[in-house]
Amino acid sequence: MASFRYASPALLLLLAGCVSGPDHVPPEMPLPAKFNEGGTKSDGDVATSTWWTAYRDTRLNSLVAEGLNENLNVQQALERINAAASNVTVAGAGSLPSLTVGAGHTLSGSTGEGRTFKGAENTTSGDVGISWLLDLFGQYRRSKESAQASLDAAYSTADVAKLTYLQDLVNSYI
Repeated sequence: MASFRYASPALLLLLAGCVSGPDHVPPEMPLPAKFNEGGTKSDGDVATSTWWTAYRDTRLNSLVAEGLNENLNVQQALERINAAASNVTVAGAGSLPSLTVGAGHTLSGSTGEGRTFKGAENTTSGDVGISWLLDLFGQYRRSKESAQASLDAAYSTADVAKLTYLQDLVNSYI
């Protein structure tokens, strides 16, 4: 009994040390406050701005609108966003409780004439189970962080696909 008294705190300390590693912190990169070539004015998010409208060409505007709706690279990038968003949901679901419900009915005995049962026995059963896997080692938390990072990357990939298409279209048109 004395060994259990000493072993249980040691086991708890061992498990507490295995919870998870430190949170990832990206390295900070110092950037100059102002570049020599530009001013202090920011262009904003170029992926969402409609910079091609500065040409004031209605045909170019219609080509851009039609192309963004029909370009396969842009459409694939948007579908990757949907897949990554569903992966975030799936990754977070592992840490939630699980509920299992089941039911059954059995009729046993011999059948008589006229749809009657002789010595029939009805057995009805049901069971409910609930389980919850504790995330002691941080598996689900880290997997959700990874899925969230993949979702951020999918958004960036969609922006790149859109800007690449727009650049090629406007350069060819001009």
